[in-house]
Amino acid sequence: MVNAYPDTSFLYSLYAPQAHTARAAALFAAMTEPLHLTSLNRFELVNAIQLALFRKTITRDTGLLALKKVDAN
Repeated sequence: MVNAYPDTSFLYSLYAPQAHTARAAALFAAMTEPLHLTSLNRFELVNAIQLALFRKTITRDTGLLALKKVDAN
């Protein structure tokens, strides 16, 4: 068994809609092993969402929804 640890860009694509979301979702759906998340993954993901909000590359509603999804997982 191999442990899968995602990078932040993959996670961001799953939580905040962007150009690569469909591909990331398809890869995630095809995974047969669980995806392991670390506290660093979570920290980097939250930071990436907050940066996107600051840069206004995602809407406030999208960003807040993504942050809620992160907290729910």
